[in-house]
Amino acid sequence: MRTLQFFTSLILMSAPIVQAQDFWSAGDLDDLSNSLSSQVGSNNAAILNNIINEGGYYAAMVHREPGPGFSELHEQWADIYFVTDGSATIFTGGSIVDLTEFSPGEFRGSSIAGGESRLISAGDIVHIPAGLPHYVLVGEGQQITYFILKAKGLLPGEKRVEISAIPSVVNEGARWQQVWSDYVTADGILGTADGGVMFAQEQTDSVKKLINGNEYTLFENTNGGGAVSLDNEGRLFIAERACSEPLNDEFAGCNELTRIAQLAPEYRLLANSFADGSPLGRVNDLIADGRGGAFFTSRGAWHVSADGEISAVADENIFSNGIMLNRAGDVLYVTNNTEVLAFDVRRDGSTRNRRVFASLDGDNGGDGMAIDNEGRLYVTGNQGVHVIDEGGEYLGLIPTPRRPITIAFSGPEKKTLYAPSMGAIGADGQQWTTPEGVRNIAMTIYTLEMETAGFLGRPK
Repeated sequence: MRTLQFFTSLILMSAPIVQAQDFWSAGDLDDLSNSLSSQVGSNNAAILNNIINEGGYYAAMVHREPGPGFSELHEQWADIYFVTDGSATIFTGGSIVDLTEFSPGEFRGSSIAGGESRLISAGDIVHIPAGLPHYVLVGEGQQITYFILKAKGLLPGEKRVEISAIPSVVNEGARWQQVWSDYVTADGILGTADGGVMFAQEQTDSVKKLINGNEYTLFENTNGGGAVSLDNEGRLFIAERACSEPLNDEFAGCNELTRIAQLAPEYRLLANSFADGSPLGRVNDLIADGRGGAFFTSRGAWHVSADGEISAVADENIFSNGIMLNRAGDVLYVTNNTEVLAFDVRRDGSTRNRRVFASLDGDNGGDGMAIDNEGRLYVTGNQGVHVIDEGGEYLGLIPTPRRPITIAFSGPEKKTLYAPSMGAIGADGQQWTTPEGVRNIAMTIYTLEMETAGFLGRPK
């Protein structure tokens, strides 16, 4: 259930529109309030619309006097109230009584059943998230005036999500926050020791770092690096995709080999072909094995040792993408579209005992993964992030605003989940698009505060 962060919104009887401006003194607000109080209509309210109107957000001034009013819910718009005068009771949450959709995404009713109530008065600032039922009741002897700012709660391409509690994992009503977006990728993400994250950016041939809202370039000329993995010895491995970006015509004819390499502390090629000389193909994801090598996916799952020897984990009947080790490093997880496979790992990196570890509860598109400090596995899919305990029991879904493809824990105490997801907003405020035949790889990174910490025994 969404919770009140401190108020609501209202569309009432409209009074004359005032001229937009960028600054209001206290005297200006008093003048607006006085003009509204003389224009109250039969619905016990008056409003000055479009004090600000910038498309993605707008502002108004509202005055209300005693009367029942109506309850509301806005699917896409969040409201912030600045109470300038008077007082009233605000009800939030619960469900709307006599619910009616009076315009697309806009709902009204006669009152609210359940929810919480709060007295608000001059000086209070209240935030109502998009999708939260709310109802302002002005009782006898009361009146209230407030400046209201409305902003789009959902950006184009995002979907509304309601997060249900998963005990010891995430709280009910937790909310994703956008922290980064670009028209290129942020793939193969991992947490850094200082609370930031590191990710590969294939299209710019670089590895980036994001911390406290600032982006830095850590490595350049990465041969189309598309995923990174760091072990406890400080060895950073990278899946170099060369110019294998699918659907992009400008890469046609490129014969550069893809490869798995150690990027730091010094560069070292591990492999760029199989034992028979055939190329690795488009390498997707990788996880360091802790012994100088790595497991990776490319039309199957593979292990490359520190000396460059490749062995198959699974190369038949598998639609692989994400890959991850458990806490002990003796079980390997590989996504297989609608499920996760598990393999036992021997000390030399060879594997055995292929089995289905868990399904994605009807979802598909299994992709990047992470584990927490209790051994639970987090798997991205088309619907969001699936949570599975160390024994393979499905615990629940954390839905996401966009389709996530990679995840990592970082932040304070490693209790922030980062979820780079497909899609972003262009300069025109609309969903970023690309010409036909060119793959849209724009991405947005969201974060979510968790009850649990990511695995503390290694970077990821």
